[in-house]
Amino acid sequence: MPRPRRDPRRPQPGRRVTSTTTPSADATETHALPIASPTRRGVRALHVAIALLLGAAAAWSLYREIARHPMSELVDALRALPSTRLIAGIGLTIASYVVLTAYDLLALRWLGVPLSYRKTALASFLGYVFSHNVGLSVVGASAARYRIYGSFGLGADKVFRIVAFCAATFWLGLLCLAGLMLVVLPEAIEGGFALGRGGARFAGGGMLACAVAYVVACRLRRRPVRWHKVEFKLPTPRLALLQVAISVADWLLAASVVYALLPPHEGFSFARLVGVYAASQVIACASHVPGGLGVFEACVLWFLDDPASAPATLAALAVYRGLYYLAPLALGSLLLGGFEFGRRVESARERSAG
Repeated sequence: MPRPRRDPRRPQPGRRVTSTTTPSADATETHALPIASPTRRGVRALHVAIALLLGAAAAWSLYREIARHPMSELVDALRALPSTRLIAGIGLTIASYVVLTAYDLLALRWLGVPLSYRKTALASFLGYVFSHNVGLSVVGASAARYRIYGSFGLGADKVFRIVAFCAATFWLGLLCLAGLMLVVLPEAIEGGFALGRGGARFAGGGMLACAVAYVVACRLRRRPVRWHKVEFKLPTPRLALLQVAISVADWLLAASVVYALLPPHEGFSFARLVGVYAASQVIACASHVPGGLGVFEACVLWFLDDPASAPATLAALAVYRGLYYLAPLALGSLLLGGFEFGRRVESARERSAG
């Protein structure tokens, strides 16, 4: 009698059963780690190289400028800074950071997320404090905002959209203000701009066109746009105009800090300072140097092109760096440390109660 054939799919006695199931495509995609393409890695390396070159060039330019003047002259310029101008600089800095919280308020309104102003202001302040000093890209503002907003119940997707919205608001105001000043007052940076007035007006027109194109796109485009594999629904035209207006107001306040610290001299108006400040910030932000350190100061000195007032300008820029960047960074570090300590204490109480 012939023996029955064994079914290979059935487990045999004494053998361990091992699964031979092939993972599905969805599971593979879920657990796959994103690998940066060679092109993207090359672009990142190019950005780093450009930042290093610009940082080195700015450092060399500042060194040459400082070396032209005795250290005692620079110290005397710092000591000659009146307390009234210092107090005005502090007040304008506070006003600028208060206006910055409106970026996040608009972003939350765009997303339809209700959140108290106290929580929004904390996330906004910490986000901008670290982005101003680490770098003016979305990366600098992301970590602090993820930590704060995440603790308030917002998911990573919403926080990413908030960061992107605030970055767009940041650049809209800067491009609009810098473009307007280059078109209306190109002689403001004529001392350091090799393109002349015609080139300055052309560059300013391009910056204005970018801001106008954004508002027009918000009016005409109905479909979402994709960025970093995430779809974004454009805000309403009214919200887009609010982005521009609030950002321009913030940049004007930031420029006012420098203007308040500079000594008054003939032929130097607030309008010219705004043009110099905005153009210098565009270059500093585009350089990807952390905080624009050195690049911004070198551009201001380059555009002003006034050797006689260089010591007073260097002193004012040093105080501005301390007031607008370093002092908020110190305060933000204390706030973040206190926030983390409070979270840990709360978590410990919950564990002990449970």
